Amino acid sequence: MLKEFAFTPQVFDPNASPHDPRWREYIRAIILSVFRVPAVPPIVVAGMHWDGDESGWEGATRALIETISDDESRRDAQALFTQVSKHLVRRAPAQDWPGDEEPGWGLEAAMAHRFEPLHRILAQRIESVPDDAPRAPLAAVMASDFWSVLHEEPPQFKTMADAVAPLRLILRHSDMLVLSMPYENCKAFAVECIRQACTRPSGARRPTVHIHREAPPHLEATMASIRSEVVQVLNGAEVLVYFWPWREPYRERLVLGCRLADLGGGKHRPTVRWGVAMTHLWGEGDPAAEAPGTYSLLSTAAGMDHLKRLQLQATALGVRVVRV
Repeated sequence: MLKEFAFTPQVFDPNASPHDPRWREYIRAIILSVFRVPAVPPIVVAGMHWDGDESGWEGATRALIETISDDESRRDAQALFTQVSKHLVRRAPAQDWPGDEEPGWGLEAAMAHRFEPLHRILAQRIESVPDDAPRAPLAAVMASDFWSVLHEEPPQFKTMADAVAPLRLILRHSDMLVLSMPYENCKAFAVECIRQACTRPSGARRPTVHIHREAPPHLEATMASIRSEVVQVLNGAEVLVYFWPWREPYRERLVLGCRLADLGGGKHRPTVRWGVAMTHLWGEGDPAAEAPGTYSLLSTAAGMDHLKRLQLQATALGVRVVRV
């Protein structure tokens, strides 16, 4: 699933390490390893010091790139920055302001990691990042094992929390979550998704969660059960359950993580940012007797197609919506 990286702004600046002639190779290696080969980059990037419309990291990095005098180097830095900017997630400020030097941003990343784990912190100089963080120097991107973290499989699930954990970054960073959990025995997985989605740092935006499932014989009892299991963690989150007619659910097991575009007048339009399709869910049957479930990242287009189909079919069927 997704992994979260942090880059100091100085990674994008060849002048931050003027004695290393391979800087351009490093930048191109990142682009090729993360953004060019896979159809769906399995990465999000920490938008550090996010305190408004964009992160302080974006402004600091953009300003550094503009100072690069060599045209080819500036184009390479801008190419990486453009790719990275598509995958940013909000990270609240950890200190007043990191400043203009790499140690300040290295500390910002390490403090962010202490609040919520990062998988890699990349810096021009490794000593710029405290040694209790998962730090690496820029030159490390040339080593094949550096990228192995992107392909790590989660350990065998032993609990429902374990089974939902691979979805952590999607649950944590989505404005709206759409969960297609078609059958009654998917309920425990959906409830754990709500729990983990609502476990956000103080001040973070609370999510909206839409759950699509088939209607049970005793709807009110099902709603009472869901409410009793999640009421303590909602903290202002909005959860809506879409009860599809018996034997007519949307049969795919999906988690769609969306951003919400503000259309004005209190209206918002969801756009899928991340999507995961699952062959089956842990807990649907006897885990000891089942083959492992498979989680697959979806392309943005595939995720949007699922969202549109869910919306259109739910409207056509007159699906009943109940607020938790």
